[in-house]
Amino acid sequence: MPAPRLVCIETNPGPAGTERRLSEKDRWRAVIYTEDLHWKPEGVAKKLRTSKQTVYNTLKRYDETGSFVDKPRSGRKRVYSETEVKKMVEKARKKKKAPQIRKEMKKKSSVRTIQRRLKEKGLFYGKVIKVEKLSVDYKKKRVAYSIEMRKEKWYSAFQ
Repeated sequence: MPAPRLVCIETNPGPAGTERRLSEKDRWRAVIYTEDLHWKPEGVAKKLRTSKQTVYNTLKRYDETGSFVDKPRSGRKRVYSETEVKKMVEKARKKKKAPQIRKEMKKKSSVRTIQRRLKEKGLFYGKVIKVEKLSVDYKKKRVAYSIEMRKEKWYSAFQ
C-alpha cells in the first residue's frame, strides 16, 4: 500500500497550552517586528512559533515597563547564592560527590538540592559506568558478520 499523499506540510502546533516561553532575543524580535516592521501580532506569533497571546503579553509588558525582565515569582527562595553554587561546581570538578559537598557547605540542605544546582550548571551527578572496549578479535568478527549479512536481501522482508 503506498504512503498517503501529503496535502500540506506545516509544523504541528501540538496541543493547546503548550506554547514555549520566549527567550529575551525572541521578545526583542516581537517588538521589532510589530513596531518597526509593522507586522501583525498573529504573523509574529507564527514566525516565533508561539501563541498570539504570548506576543500580546510581551508587547504589553514592554509598553508598561520598557523591559522584558520577568517579574519575581512566588515560591521559596534559593538556599544557595550564585557564589556558593560556583564553589559547589569547583568541588564537583575535583571529583567530590554531592554528599561530600553537602557536608562541607555551611548551610543545611538535601543532597538532591546540590544535585539540581550542579545539573543546572551542566554537570552530571550520576554514576560513571565503565564500558569495556571491544577487543581486536571481536571487532574482526563483527566486520566479518556485517560483510556476510550484506549479501542478504533485507528489503524483500519488508515488502
